Amino acid sequence: MILNDMDIKQYCTSPVFTASNGPMIEPFSEGVSGDGVISYGLSSSGYDIRLGKDIYCLKSSFGEVINPKRFKEAGYRERIMDHRVYNDGDMVIVPANGYVLGTSLERFNIPPHLMARCLGKSTLARCSICINVTPLEPGWRG
Repeated sequence: MILNDMDIKQYCTSPVFTASNGPMIEPFSEGVSGDGVISYGLSSSGYDIRLGKDIYCLKSSFGEVINPKRFKEAGYRERIMDHRVYNDGDMVIVPANGYVLGTSLERFNIPPHLMARCLGKSTLARCSICINVTPLEPGWRG
């Protein structure tokens, strides 16, 4: 079953659901859209999250072997500091064929009987920005 907007709102704001484990999404937004703003928050088709301030850009690795089990230790990524996307008008410049890893502004507290899925946003897809499908497993916090 896919939750509708009313169910998502209840899991984020109703004391019945938040009393034991806290809200499912924090900070929660009723939904923001308009000219010059990429929409975020609650919508009829789910919840649009925002990119947080911790952003990593994959270093050039042409011709190198990349071991996903030793990704962090090998120095394959470098942190881009003090950049925010969509929140205050700044931008992150991604090199051609680049790959960026980011955190969300929102924190999640998935109830043990639900599973969430993070999908790409069509607004970004029209700009050739792809988002990997990411599961948020039952009971996961982060």
